[in-house]
Amino acid sequence: MKLTTITLALVAGAALTALCGAARGEEDPMTGNGWVQNCPRSTAQLTPKEIDAFVRQAVCAAYVRGFAEGLKLWEATERDTVRICIPVGVTGFQLLDMALNYLQAHPEQRHEAMGNILANVLFDAFPCKNKN
Repeated sequence: MKLTTITLALVAGAALTALCGAARGEEDPMTGNGWVQNCPRSTAQLTPKEIDAFVRQAVCAAYVRGFAEGLKLWEATERDTVRICIPVGVTGFQLLDMALNYLQAHPEQRHEAMGNILANVLFDAFPCKNKN
């Protein structure tokens, strides 16, 4: 239970830092160059409706990206207990697509916590090879 709390805290922190994730993949989004390339300085050219849509999508993408970053940290620090191993090269938007596809296919589970849903989606797709 304590590990789950720590993991969730790490996920939340990583989600905040991942808000400007790899939309295009040209630069690592977690470097200064990535932020300059991917994060807009101003939304002055956007309508309020476009800004709202942008923010909503960014929150979802950041949550998934942060969740994945938390799993990477868990894998690096607690190798014996980690059960989800996301392969190198899988993007945040790919993970977001997987989660949305799952929610479309399983509307009966939409009331459940997104962290639980995402953990199940990722475990089914990316179980660690060396784990039961």
